[in-house]
Amino acid sequence: MREYINKYLPKEVYKRTISTARTYKDDKKMIKAIEEHYILPSIGPRVGGGSNLPSDPTGTSAMQIMKQTNRLRERTEAVEATLAKFNDVEKKIIEKNIMDGIRLNDIPELSSERTGKRIRKSFLVLLAYELGEISDVSYEVAHRGY
Repeated sequence: MREYINKYLPKEVYKRTISTARTYKDDKKMIKAIEEHYILPSIGPRVGGGSNLPSDPTGTSAMQIMKQTNRLRERTEAVEATLAKFNDVEKKIIEKNIMDGIRLNDIPELSSERTGKRIRKSFLVLLAYELGEISDVSYEVAHRGY
């Protein structure tokens, strides 16, 4: 896939933001798998334990898993909140271009490549804001005035 050159976000912010958007579907699958494999089976009564027993290695592992799951949830919630600001056609364009890697020229719902670039820019800037990567979104982008 050809790397897109942006002019509206700092390079490192762009890389983190596009990575979050591209891994959105995989992150959702991973959250579900973690919940099914680790979290749901472990819910149940705890037996035993006392102050004179050594620390719980299983509990430490569980804390690490919960931290990772929370990070994934934060990322997916940011993508979902950003997608909610777009109409259905724009969402399809974003999903096909950014998440599925389809070129803008190859998306049938798109009237012109320029419109696709505008939608992409708005999505990435709003997502960077939602992720806390940037502190301000211009009025033009926030209201998708292109």
